[in-house]
Amino acid sequence: NSRRIEGRVVVDAPIADVWAILTDYDNLSTHVPNLIESKRVSQDTGRDRQGSGTYKCRLYQRGAQKIIGFQFGADVVMNMAESTLGDYERKIYFQCAESLFFSEFDGEWRIESNRDNTTTMYYVVDVRPKGPVPVAALEWRIKEDVPTNMEAVRDAAMRRRRNAMLLSREDISNVIVNTIPINTARIAIKAGEKITNTRGSIVSDTRRKLKWGDDETLAAYLPF
Repeated sequence: NSRRIEGRVVVDAPIADVWAILTDYDNLSTHVPNLIESKRVSQDTGRDRQGSGTYKCRLYQRGAQKIIGFQFGADVVMNMAESTLGDYERKIYFQCAESLFFSEFDGEWRIESNRDNTTTMYYVVDVRPKGPVPVAALEWRIKEDVPTNMEAVRDAAMRRRRNAMLLSREDISNVIVNTIPINTARIAIKAGEKITNTRGSIVSDTRRKLKWGDDETLAAYLPF
């Protein structure tokens, strides 16, 4: 009586941003609305770090759902294993290791990079409940939650991308370029002098035969 549930969504963000959210195992509950808790309970003792593409860990998660009007929390401990196929496809396999509610909760997250710098994200899970909960009711509940959870991951990845772009723009806006008016340059060149910037530092020896356009400055010739 197991059920397979699948989902797919396109994320307007590069694959690296989506991967960063999916592999942030201890903070997934801050992004996924139906997840109360997410934390690693063990991990490989090697040098691999989360997101490396070969990282493995055991992850505890607790969800909050309603089935047939009853609120319940489903706890599950899963074995997680990352996998990458070059820079264009990445996967996280998960398999139920311990649960009082599920006898099976196995599946994968898969993301693929698109040519337009977006990412297609796939989710598939096979579920089989323990106890008295009807499998049809559980299937309905998870089908309702999967789109919400995938959209939450999508939105988190897009926010991460926007924040990175804003920081990049701030860095560019803080760059100061010293320029010297062309008339000053012409006078200095005629006099065979050295040009200095506003702080009095020598920036160029003008005793060379250089030609500039009427609207050009010395910015292109200044050392950075």
